[in-house]
Amino acid sequence: MKRWLLLLALLPAPLSASTLDLVDGLGICAFAPALERDPGVAGQVLLACEFPAVLVPLSVPLGGPIALSAPAHALAPDHNCSESGGALPRIANLSTDGADWAWLATSDCELAVPVDLATGANVWLLYQAVLRKEVPTRHTLTGSFTTYLDAAPGSPVASFDTSFTSAVLRVGDRLLVATSNLKTAGSNPEFYPGTVLLFDIDESGPTPQVAPATPPYLVTSDPNPTALTALPGDLVGVTNTGLLDPAFPPFVTDDGSVDVIDPAAGVLLGSIPLGPNPGGRSLAVDPTGSVAVVGSHTLRALLSFDLRGLADLPDPGIDPTLQRPSCNDGPGPSAGGLPCLHSRVIHGAANPLALPPAPGASGTAGFISEVRFGESGDFVAATSFNDNGFAFATFDPSEVALPQPLLPSLFGPPVTLSVPLTGGFGSECCPGPMVLLGSGGGLAATQPLWMTAFPAGAAMLGALFLDSDEDLIEDALDNCPLAANPLQEDAGSVGAAPPDGIGDVCQCGDVDGDGIALAADLAAIRLQLSDPGQPVAFPAKCDVNGDGLCTVLDAAYLLRALGSLGPPLHQPC
Repeated sequence: MKRWLLLLALLPAPLSASTLDLVDGLGICAFAPALERDPGVAGQVLLACEFPAVLVPLSVPLGGPIALSAPAHALAPDHNCSESGGALPRIANLSTDGADWAWLATSDCELAVPVDLATGANVWLLYQAVLRKEVPTRHTLTGSFTTYLDAAPGSPVASFDTSFTSAVLRVGDRLLVATSNLKTAGSNPEFYPGTVLLFDIDESGPTPQVAPATPPYLVTSDPNPTALTALPGDLVGVTNTGLLDPAFPPFVTDDGSVDVIDPAAGVLLGSIPLGPNPGGRSLAVDPTGSVAVVGSHTLRALLSFDLRGLADLPDPGIDPTLQRPSCNDGPGPSAGGLPCLHSRVIHGAANPLALPPAPGASGTAGFISEVRFGESGDFVAATSFNDNGFAFATFDPSEVALPQPLLPSLFGPPVTLSVPLTGGFGSECCPGPMVLLGSGGGLAATQPLWMTAFPAGAAMLGALFLDSDEDLIEDALDNCPLAANPLQEDAGSVGAAPPDGIGDVCQCGDVDGDGIALAADLAAIRLQLSDPGQPVAFPAKCDVNGDGLCTVLDAAYLLRALGSLGPPLHQPC
């Protein structure tokens, strides 16, 4: 943990980028809604474009360059938009279904569209015994509802049509679709209750069959559900962004939450009140399945909560199709019978993890587009749309084993970097969807790929230039990344060994500073152990077994190493 904090505190020029201009290849692809790794092809990323409405594979080998393939799937005008008034489909989100299918959520023409990733072709379905290429997500719901309005109480409504399809996710034999149900846009927007539609999928026959499940929908705790995320235990988190005016800074801000649902049973298990407009394409879940992180759409901040034990939550026995109060309305244990999981909030309304502005930016307003955990699990990254920033916060996965009801100490001080602008076809702005590519070797081995928003659209692959000791040698190439040695001196290792890739300034066992561990160093260590008044010149290098101490055990290790008897010395110091 301390090493990462040091890394992030000393980043001088951390991002360079190679860029793929999407104007020539796709027309524009500005404000692309989603990037996701292709689960079936290593080194390939799926890009969803809103306009033109295409799903495109990008080849992104480690180190680049990015290559644009032919569109895997274009949303053609022959999709059945009749339920939505005849509008053309516009991609709103993307999720992958194992290694075989991708599901596209579309707005205006309200649909969930499956695509065969191997061929790029439509997957034909029987939806309620009708052969078609999509699942309709415009449904008329009837009941007793009240709209959400910022400046005044909302109006009662007896029915409304689901609209603004925002996300789609398959879990087992259930398909889930989130609909935001915007009623009136503008500086004082009004929303119908948010909904998650549930469908059953049956693939036992030659043609997959899809039909509304029982219950056919769930009402979310707060308005404007924008994302669905698979959680441990076959559960799903529904990110409810709340009332949101897209102006920057927004005129309307509101509280949001994450609802936890059991999709197989079709029940709501609880709601986690987070406060200021949680949003983004999905939650970021750490590799241990212990913590989820989401960005705010109105603050330059991250929100987070504890995931552990959610699968043990009992069914509260409420009707999930009824509208309920929000858990953000008070500290009580439930809202309308739904458990309010206040104790699981790590960073929420009272203490969001504030991200510093990118160099040259100011203020607190922000729009965090995407949050991802690195494969190594020890950092989280986020794109900061408003100020053209890219943020990191450190995370200590070893802490999740502690019996804490909350995990307050996991996130180290965040750092926000400035994303370099592209050249040649416009100064592209505002990073949005993002994936992290790499081998799981930590921050230094990770490359972020993100989409810019305007004036045109570009995919940018960042190279993280980490220089922890500020000696102008990148950490990945530095033979002593935490001790400055711009000349990279490397006299050897043990005895008369040739250079070993460990710089002289951090060579374990070399307590006199000549770059090589010799019998003279062993003698100096023994002298210090027998007479503390005779300290070695470089005491940190005495710890050759890596236990953080300088003891007779280190002297024994060094003695064996000088005789080529092993074990190898701990490196580097």
